[in-house]
Amino acid sequence: MRFLTVITAILVAMYAEAVAAQCRGNPSQMWHCFRSDNSNSGYTRSCCSGGGFMENGYCCTNNWRGFQSCCHAHSGYWAANG
Repeated sequence: MRFLTVITAILVAMYAEAVAAQCRGNPSQMWHCFRSDNSNSGYTRSCCSGGGFMENGYCCTNNWRGFQSCCHAHSGYWAANG
């Protein structure tokens, strides 16, 4: 059982590093959740899930549809990348 836990942790770390490598320098995978006045909101962090992670105020994710859906679920908020 411990072996599977270690292997799982290694695989998760490798996946996170792969996503991080894709995110850095790739604005299409860097997302914000904005208010109607274009200010950043706390929803950026709360919508950054499903394999995403926060970096420098952005959500780095390749699950942009999920991120957009989460932002749009809050009245007056919208998602933008870059």
